[in-house]
Amino acid sequence: MNRKWPAGLKRTKTRLAVLEALDKAKQPLSAAEILRQITGPGKTGWYSTVYRILQTFVAAGLAAETSLPGRDAHCFELIRDVHQHYARCEMCRKIFPLEACPVDLLAKAIPDFHILSHRIELSGLCQDCYRKSSGNSRKESQP
Repeated sequence: MNRKWPAGLKRTKTRLAVLEALDKAKQPLSAAEILRQITGPGKTGWYSTVYRILQTFVAAGLAAETSLPGRDAHCFELIRDVHQHYARCEMCRKIFPLEACPVDLLAKAIPDFHILSHRIELSGLCQDCYRKSSGNSRKESQP
């Protein structure tokens, strides 16, 4: 992890552990998921501490708070050079990162307008769940 630490923000073991968990994550994580990652056998931690650290990271511009379809908890991810959007399977809850941002294409089609922010939430069925649900509906409709 080669990230510039924000001026005035004290480096603590817990903050560094949270930052490392976010850096390694392939998708946004909730505070509870991060807590499980940074605590292990013989280690303890507090949900409230992790949540405060995440809020501090958001305020410092290190992380972004987001919500994902089908998730009740707010999730957090590092702010990277390239932002990411996700699709979520409604059945198995698996998350799929989108390869590109469709808004980049739309932005060129809107003259005299500069997009400052956007949010895309896609939900549906992954291929495996789609096959399972299609197979079940066919079986149910047969005499």
